[in-house]
Amino acid sequence: MLFEATAEIVSPYTQNQVQTAVGMLVFVQNWMDGVPAYDAAEISDLKHCFNSMFTMLGPRSVEAAEVLQAIDRGFRAANEATPDRRAMEAEMSALAKATALGILQGPLADIVRGYLKRNLERMRSILGMGAFPA
Repeated sequence: MLFEATAEIVSPYTQNQVQTAVGMLVFVQNWMDGVPAYDAAEISDLKHCFNSMFTMLGPRSVEAAEVLQAIDRGFRAANEATPDRRAMEAEMSALAKATALGILQGPLADIVRGYLKRNLERMRSILGMGAFPA
């Protein structure tokens, strides 16, 4: 017999600890299996958002230079041969801040809010937390 039962292994406390460890390993495996799809969805969503915002820019759509620069940098990062996710996330963060402060408004802010909601849903999904109630 490879393992012999001892008082430690058959105790309810130890059994509970083993079950917890197994549950954590299953959770980590499921999370790791979902990461590639999560990353692909993030990159695709960010790319779509920056392309949409860039095409919506008009002469009076945004007056704040830092917002225009963030959209431009995000658009360029999204359209590289290999999209630069970190750069896109950094620019989306700047746009989320501008939206929260009321600097970015209207349809452009709606795109940012939509992205944030989808991002949160993806994070909740990959962490096994389920969707937000309607």
